[in-house]
Amino acid sequence: MSNKIVLFSYGSLQKQEVQLSLYKRVLKGNEDQLKGFKLAKKLLYDQYPIIIETKDNTDLISGFVFEITLKELKFTDEYEGEHYRRIQVKLESGREAWCYVM
Repeated sequence: MSNKIVLFSYGSLQKQEVQLSLYKRVLKGNEDQLKGFKLAKKLLYDQYPIIIETKDNTDLISGFVFEITLKELKFTDEYEGEHYRRIQVKLESGREAWCYVM
């Protein structure tokens, strides 16, 4: 895949039906973890998880790393909407990835 973008997902983007709707394909991913973040106590619209940065290395979020194209990243930005912002993070594997946070 040209122009690979690395994306860390801890929520709905891991679901096959969301991937098929958004990207018209199922993504292949690897498990990874993100330190210094935790799940918020409330869900967005009572169904979507939200992570917040704590900078505490004992806080850990498990998820998956996917490779997508730049065009697919733009679709993802639209899907995540105004409630999330995309930031670059360093994962436990050492990989740099984009991630959506509150």
